Amino acid sequence: MKKEFSFPKEEHLRLKKEFNAVFQAKETCVSTELVIYIKKRNSLTESGNEKKKLNSRIGIILKRKVGKAVRRNRIKRLIREVFRLNKGKLIIAVDMIVIARMKIKEMDYFQMEKEILSLWKKAKII
Repeated sequence: MKKEFSFPKEEHLRLKKEFNAVFQAKETCVSTELVIYIKKRNSLTESGNEKKKLNSRIGIILKRKVGKAVRRNRIKRLIREVFRLNKGKLIIAVDMIVIARMKIKEMDYFQMEKEILSLWKKAKII
C-alpha cells in the first residue's frame, strides 16, 4: 500500500488543546450538511537539524441527534475515508475539524466526497 493513502495516528486530532486551537483560528466553511473549521499550519517544521514535512490532521464531531452509534460510526468512517483518499490534493498542511449536521444521514460516500471537496475549494486549500 502506498504511504500517501495511509491514515496514521499523526493525522488524527485527539487532544482538547488541539481542537481548541482549530476553533480559535475561526476559519470556517459551511454547507447544509457539514461545517469545517480550518487552521493552516506551517508546511515545514525543524526538529534539530532536519526539516520535516507536516501532515494535515482531521478531527470529526457528530452529535447524538445524527443517529445511534452505528450510524454515527459509519458517517465517521466515510469522512475519514474521504480525507484519507484526498489528502494528497491539499496544497498546504492544515488542521481541520469536520462537524456533521442532521442532513448528513442521507448522504452516501460519493455525495460526501463531493461536498467535502467543494468546501476545501471554498477554503482555498486545494
